[in-house]
Amino acid sequence: MNSFLRLLREEGSRDAYTHIYNHYADQLYRHALVRVKDTVIAEEILQELFIQFWDRRASLNDQIDLDKYLYSAIKYKIIDHFNRLKTHSTQLDELAQHLKNHAEQNPDYLKTYLALERIVELELEKMSKNMREILLLRWEKYSIPCIAKKTATLRTDRQEQSHHSKKKTETKNRREF
Repeated sequence: MNSFLRLLREEGSRDAYTHIYNHYADQLYRHALVRVKDTVIAEEILQELFIQFWDRRASLNDQIDLDKYLYSAIKYKIIDHFNRLKTHSTQLDELAQHLKNHAEQNPDYLKTYLALERIVELELEKMSKNMREILLLRWEKYSIPCIAKKTATLRTDRQEQSHHSKKKTETKNRREF
């Protein structure tokens, strides 16, 4: 593996990078998945790791133990992920408390908020199902690749259901005529 690392460091060899990626990606992905328990997040952590690995290729020592280096790197990526979640959760709690205090002190704002919320609900109802799903997933902070995957799956499921329904209808119509 050190020869690939040397090629990566000295020549920026994409083949060496690909070889290292192919050798470690599956193991590192499984390692991350066991800890984060979410396939999309595990994929994102792995992508971040290998992007950073590529960016730092020139500064890597070709004598390092690549196993230890990559497993340590993914460990810290996972820790960073959970720290961000913890920070995000704390921020949401603080925001919720702030909003509650504000609503108690300004009841007219709450009425306005509820009216705006109703308008948003009405506008969402006017949207196509696919557009509404995409917008709601985006509001929930899903990444664009994750939304694409989810909507492609939903679209495929709907197409299969539609095809199945069409076949049933055609079969039923043939029997009646």
